[in-house]
Amino acid sequence: MPVPPPRAALAAGTLGSALLALGATGVGALPPASWDLLRGSSVALPLCVVGVLLLCGSWWALRSASSHAVLTATALWGLPLLLAPPLASRDAYAYVGQAALVVEGLDPYSVGPGALPGPLSAGVDDVWLDSPAPYGPLWLGLAGLVVRVTGSVVPALVGMRLLAVVGMLLLAWALPRLATSVPPGRALWLGLANPLLLVHLLSGAHNDALMVGLMAAGLAVARGGVPATGTPGLPWARLVLAAALVTG
Repeated sequence: MPVPPPRAALAAGTLGSALLALGATGVGALPPASWDLLRGSSVALPLCVVGVLLLCGSWWALRSASSHAVLTATALWGLPLLLAPPLASRDAYAYVGQAALVVEGLDPYSVGPGALPGPLSAGVDDVWLDSPAPYGPLWLGLAGLVVRVTGSVVPALVGMRLLAVVGMLLLAWALPRLATSVPPGRALWLGLANPLLLVHLLSGAHNDALMVGLMAAGLAVARGGVPATGTPGLPWARLVLAAALVTG
């Protein structure tokens, strides 16, 4: 089977991502009374299946593409998922609920989102509803800022996605600097544009995206990916920056 040119793969993958976003309005992790275009429809799941197949096939077709083509694919394929309901997980609602605790001055390490009944905790899975937050203060501070700015569930979920995008941008910078034994395009193809990352980390708005991005950036800095200071004789400054990124 001949490998399609990058343009065809980009278009097919974008179509697949759009079908996934549409199908998510029926079978995704839907908030109460929102984004329910296909809720209960029998076509939502088939749309997602076709979307995943198109996305996986298009990704495989780009395995030898240039860095520019892979980055373009990541942007095009990720865009439809930014505004769709989360797929395969309700964790993003837990982030919103825990962030609401921070905004209201409650201790998220002592109580769960259920301590603050209302729209911001209505979508939290029962597993997390009464569970204290397991995340560090950096994430809770960022999530709290998102909820403070947005004020409601759907915009807050989009804000959580934007934090995931920051993690992906960090990966885009770090991967070519870490995977020096393979072409940069191949490193980005495997570690950034793959459907697992797009569906799980981006669509699911998982904070793992930011965690992995910070970790990869820290490792790249430790290897000398950026100059630490204007004075080349201070390697400790680069290591301090790397440690801050990895432990952030």
